[in-house]
Amino acid sequence: MIDYELYARIKHYHEQKGLTPAQIAKELQLDPRTVGKWLEAKQFHQRKSVTRPSKLDPFKDTIVRMLEEHPYTAVQVLRSIKEQGYTGGSSILKEYISKVRP
Repeated sequence: MIDYELYARIKHYHEQKGLTPAQIAKELQLDPRTVGKWLEAKQFHQRKSVTRPSKLDPFKDTIVRMLEEHPYTAVQVLRSIKEQGYTGGSSILKEYISKVRP
């Protein structure tokens, strides 16, 4: 991923040193198409991250309710929500339970 510092180096090599996109790419160990793309850009724009919904999201209320009723283990909670259709793994569940449980 290109950060602002690398963007500035690309522009500097092109504008101040007169290097071609292929030369800049070799110098910075980048793909020439990437260098070309950033040379065409008028200004730096950071890549936006994409947030995806978790497989655990539909079951979070159920998990909280279960933990409020009784101090179930993650294995017991996993078994229960798998019966309700959960298809995810145990590590994300354990991480969520550690945040919810004091």
